[in-house]
Amino acid sequence: AVEIGQRRGGGLPFSGSACGE
Repeated sequence: AVEIGQRRGGGLPFSGSACGE
């Protein structure tokens, strides 16, 4: 989950799709 958030380009260490997109 952490890797996904960072990989998605999200600022949070978890919700990548929520903070990345």
